Amino acid sequence: EAESSRATAVAEAVANAAGDSDVLARLEAQLSEAVQALDAKQQQLDAKHEQLMNKEQELAMFKAELLNLQLETEGAAAQSSAEGASSARMQPPAPAIAKTMMGMFKKK
Repeated sequence: EAESSRATAVAEAVANAAGDSDVLARLEAQLSEAVQALDAKQQQLDAKHEQLMNKEQELAMFKAELLNLQLETEGAAAQSSAEGASSARMQPPAPAIAKTMMGMFKKK
């Protein structure tokens, strides 16, 4: 009888351990899925960050070009004041230049 109860206790312990290992296996699978989902989200965030950095670089280049055009226009205006109106007619107006530059960036 003692052996029978010992065998029953061992059988119960094995059943509990098997149940625990099933629970652990399910939890491990859920954790693995969660990690994979987080990795996918991180990749999406990295891609969006890269896009944002590219847009910021384009914007910085556009601002620099616009500043150069403004300086050229101001220089041309000062030169035309000194030389007369003929020099100013050779320079395109600043809004036309800015519109052309914006069109170039939008096409990309």
